[in-house]
Amino acid sequence: MKRNTVKRNVSLALGAVLVFGAVPAYAADAVTVKLNGSQMEFDVNPVIENSRTLVPFRKIFEALDCAVSYTKENGAQVVTANRGNQWITLEIGKNEITVDGETKKLDVAPKIVNGRTLVPLRAISEGLDCTVDWSADTKTVDIQKKQGQYAVTSAHISKNITDDKGNILITIAFEYPVIENKDNNAFITAVNEQYKKDAEAAISEAEAEFKDSAAAVLASEGKNYHPMVFTRSFEVSLNQDNLLSITQLDYANTYGAHPNTLKSSKTFNLAENKALTLSEVLGKNAADTDSYVKEKFDAYVKETVGELLEYYQQNSEKALSAVNFCLTEDALVLYYNPYDILPYAAGSPEVKVPYADTTVKLALSES
Repeated sequence: MKRNTVKRNVSLALGAVLVFGAVPAYAADAVTVKLNGSQMEFDVNPVIENSRTLVPFRKIFEALDCAVSYTKENGAQVVTANRGNQWITLEIGKNEITVDGETKKLDVAPKIVNGRTLVPLRAISEGLDCTVDWSADTKTVDIQKKQGQYAVTSAHISKNITDDKGNILITIAFEYPVIENKDNNAFITAVNEQYKKDAEAAISEAEAEFKDSAAAVLASEGKNYHPMVFTRSFEVSLNQDNLLSITQLDYANTYGAHPNTLKSSKTFNLAENKALTLSEVLGKNAADTDSYVKEKFDAYVKETVGELLEYYQQNSEKALSAVNFCLTEDALVLYYNPYDILPYAAGSPEVKVPYADTTVKLALSES
């Protein structure tokens, strides 16, 4: 996920406040760690090494709503934590951290002290979108995690569709989101059930629509046949202040001119138990929303792919209802899928709208 200004500020702040070389070195037991104002208790005290603070990994990760695992792989001791679709991996004794597939260098490697694995607080905080303050007067690290967040995990459905001889005609691998529902909220329950039903329906539709054509291709291609492929995955682009924006990606390779990936997004206000419409996000009525979208994409096409203006003009009016949107940490994003308003080669056109032009107010958006 693209890191925003908040994350960069967090990184700079941590670099400044947890680099204790500028202040006297403190005994490990003199350092206090607070999470959202509450003091954390550890069975092994935080350690300061090379001007960096290390804390017991399981306690800090679980406090930040992560699932944690500790494994030994080919002699390496590996710590893995995940919260929804966020993943962090560290190896004991190795100066690296991998966050959502991106590996970065660490100033201090994770280590084992008194039988407990300690990890650098700075790296963990950056990886999990927290803000951190250091008080030299009280020798306190104060971690603030974003409020109104929901863990989003994955559910999976896989199926091979075969002919009467057992030949695989179609392979399907779907992943869909499951929003945490600790309080048995009826709206979240309904959303989760709908994601599951949609996945099951899409699998049935793929089988009904493509099984016969896949069998025909198999008969024609013989041993050179490769099964048709359908996959579904998702991305969480915003998860804070009770706003959750999820984009679904559907990939299909059906022996057409090229594979296709189509995106669709849903944005929920979980404080109000509802899915948001684009009109609600923009604070406009339906007609004004359509005008706004057309104005934005008129400008986009003229500025970026002017040679396709005629194609766009032939499709833009009828495609207004096909516009998608999602929220990110930086902006409202309006987008179309390939072919909606432009040819496939033009990709998925998108326009970013600053939150100042919307009804959305994020607690950290101005940081």
